Amino acid sequence: MGTATIQCIILLACIAIYCIYCRADYLYCLLLPAVTRCLCNKPIQAVNSSLIAQVTPYEPRAYCNKQEVIVTLKNGTTKCLDPGSAFTKKLLQVRQ
Repeated sequence: MGTATIQCIILLACIAIYCIYCRADYLYCLLLPAVTRCLCNKPIQAVNSSLIAQVTPYEPRAYCNKQEVIVTLKNGTTKCLDPGSAFTKKLLQVRQ
């Protein structure tokens, strides 16, 4: 094997070990240089539920130690909801 092949194998092994060690989501592990902090800075308490197209909850991860809930609205915009608010808790119960 050539030097370049060995270097490539070592690099892939290091990335795999890092992903396993950090227990990162596969997608976020691949995007790790771009995603190194929480997704929500200022979550809101509620949003008009008739405008919600999709709800995506995120559990704490290697690079963000808090739960986050992101809703995609029908117009394509996203909003961060406070996971501790009564609205968000009820929304998650209904959507599951």
